[in-house]
Amino acid sequence: AQALGDAGLDLLINNAGIADIATGPIEGVDLAQARQLFEVNVFGQLRVIQAFLPLLHQSRHSPRILNFASGAVRVPMPCAGTYNMSKYAVEGLTNTLRYELAKFGIQAASIEPGAVKTHMTADPLRSTARIWERCSGKIRARYEGKLRPITEHLGQSLLNANDPDEVTDEVLRLTEVAHLKPRYMVGRDVRLVPLMQALLSERAFERLIARQFHI
Repeated sequence: AQALGDAGLDLLINNAGIADIATGPIEGVDLAQARQLFEVNVFGQLRVIQAFLPLLHQSRHSPRILNFASGAVRVPMPCAGTYNMSKYAVEGLTNTLRYELAKFGIQAASIEPGAVKTHMTADPLRSTARIWERCSGKIRARYEGKLRPITEHLGQSLLNANDPDEVTDEVLRLTEVAHLKPRYMVGRDVRLVPLMQALLSERAFERLIARQFHI
């Protein structure tokens, strides 16, 4: 810590995140689990930023913060509402930092990865099945018949998730970019999403994604 304090810090990559709790339809989400998820995904990143910003202020070499949000802020996944909400919060945090830190020469950007093969997405078919096992009988009776095919489709898609090295290579290349964009989508499954959003109206884009979810 003393060595870092002497030299400052040039790069902070903030990658706290969990997903396999507080799942299911919004109506039945366990609020205690939702708070636990926010403690990691949102307040975890906030605490890291507060801890390391003093070192970034000491840097003389284009210091930057890369906060991991998620491609879910572009395509919010059904039955993952609290996870989606937490990643929107990370985007809000990063957007605010860009304004607050601009005059100090500290850049901040959001990373919006697609699905990645990590421990968080391991055994996705089992993970998506657990969504329904954790729901109350009342919620299952109302939603499972309509939404379980969607969660199973999502589980299948996670089997073809991006290799971690592909994502980290893209992220590390951003250390060489002189002027960061506000956000970057990384991963082959999400690379074209910004283009589609630019070409389509919001409603048309939503209809397209709904068809992919079989809604």
